[in-house]
Amino acid sequence: MCLALGVVAPDFELPVVFGGDTVRLEDYKGKNFVVILLPPLAFSSACTSQMCSVAENYSRWEELGAEVIGISTDSPYVNQKFAEECGASFPIASDDNKIVSSEYKGLLEEVIETIEGGGLR
Repeated sequence: MCLALGVVAPDFELPVVFGGDTVRLEDYKGKNFVVILLPPLAFSSACTSQMCSVAENYSRWEELGAEVIGISTDSPYVNQKFAEECGASFPIASDDNKIVSSEYKGLLEEVIETIEGGGLR
């Protein structure tokens, strides 16, 4: 499941474990692409594979002009360890109350949301 095409992505502000105190979607307004990774459970095999793959190939995402944000329902402490193990150089935010994950319909399955810069208002 994911947001329907053409739906404006809901703004959020969440604590991060890399690169600052919080990450807010509004701060990415006007960027070419924002890729939001919603792994439901850090350190599960599928989520680890997905997150580590994006981290290992991050330069390719940058070449495409994409900004990457991870959002996990785990605590900031778990996400810190997850980011370190995967070598993630992009923010992994904690949505431990599951509000943002629910808004993005990312709780039922692993989702990669790609939002074109024009979809942010």
